[in-house]
Amino acid sequence: MPIERQAIDDILTDLFFRYEDALAKSDLVKLEEFFESEIKFIKIGMKGQRQGLDALRAHHMQLFERSHSGAEVCFRETISLKVMSFGEDAGITQSEFIDDFLPLDCRGFQTLVWQKVLSEWKLISVHESVEVDVRDLIVKRNQGSSSMNRTLSGRRN
Repeated sequence: MPIERQAIDDILTDLFFRYEDALAKSDLVKLEEFFESEIKFIKIGMKGQRQGLDALRAHHMQLFERSHSGAEVCFRETISLKVMSFGEDAGITQSEFIDDFLPLDCRGFQTLVWQKVLSEWKLISVHESVEVDVRDLIVKRNQGSSSMNRTLSGRRN
């Protein structure tokens, strides 16, 4: 007998908040249990793509370097959550969040792709991005490089 779509959406919602709880507590062991061991693609922030569980582990270690395992970090708050299941063994959670590590008034967006592997739900893909004002990037870029470097590289503003 097929499981109702709402029941799968409820499972995915619960998984999402358990994942966020492990993230907030900087519980790397619990956090890694959510991921399929052969996770193929992770993109975090504006630093380009990171692939595989080792890249994810390094990112989380960097994120939590100022905290210790089990500490309530409370750096991120979910603003909205959308859950979409696809049959009984796949789904997506999409969230919008504010984060203490982001510039004031910026929001982050996260898409988690879930798949049932054997009898357990696992994350097979993660994408996070951050809302950025292009004007801030231009100012930052111009402050970080001299006009001499731009001329030498063949670029002129």
